[in-house]
Amino acid sequence: MEYLDIEGTRIPYVVDYRNVKYMRLELKPDGHLLVVMPKKSTVKPVDFIMDKKDWILRKFREINSYRELSSNGNENKLLLYGRFYDLEIKRGKYSVALFEDKIVVSAPDGRNPYVYLKNWIKKELGNELERYLSQYSSLMNVRFNRFLIKAHRSKWGSCSAKKNLNFNIKLAALPEELVEYVIIHELTHLVERKHNRHFWLRVSKYCPDYREKEKMLAKYWYIIHNNRIWNKMLEK
Repeated sequence: MEYLDIEGTRIPYVVDYRNVKYMRLELKPDGHLLVVMPKKSTVKPVDFIMDKKDWILRKFREINSYRELSSNGNENKLLLYGRFYDLEIKRGKYSVALFEDKIVVSAPDGRNPYVYLKNWIKKELGNELERYLSQYSSLMNVRFNRFLIKAHRSKWGSCSAKKNLNFNIKLAALPEELVEYVIIHELTHLVERKHNRHFWLRVSKYCPDYREKEKMLAKYWYIIHNNRIWNKMLEK
């Protein structure tokens, strides 16, 4: 990890040379900047970073505001359905109960309660996804084969060439309006594979404020990444 000072802000960055045609920047959830460079590039990574400094500084300010929200006494709470819940773990017969302001997980001795919590969340999310998929596949006049819930590292969902839909279990942390948007987004990929003009026109028909939804998804991605309980649930 290297560091660069941009107008008083210390920017951590990593340079990765790949078989790509163009240079690009990626801001990772932990706050470091990934600089992807073509292997034969003659441009200095630092020069490329400084050329994009305004964008970088804007994104770092956004991340800092996200971090404040995720660490304001909430880092040890479970983010679920867009709300933070206290988590209480007990020993006993398996059960998960959701109350007004907390979730109580009971697990037998020697069993990992976070595994039970993850399985419960997966089941609850599956029911929610099934409801939205039924509604919007009919409304949008599209058909999919099946859907799966996985722990993706870098995306909320995906659509395969065989019309299978994959959704990130982290969707359970989002408010319903964002889950609904991700459903619309992935169902649109059944018709338009790429994020081209036709794709976004179709999306806007069912979600006119999709740009705002995309910003909100970026915000929640960083919050979830810094949430201790979500990290505990998804660790190998």
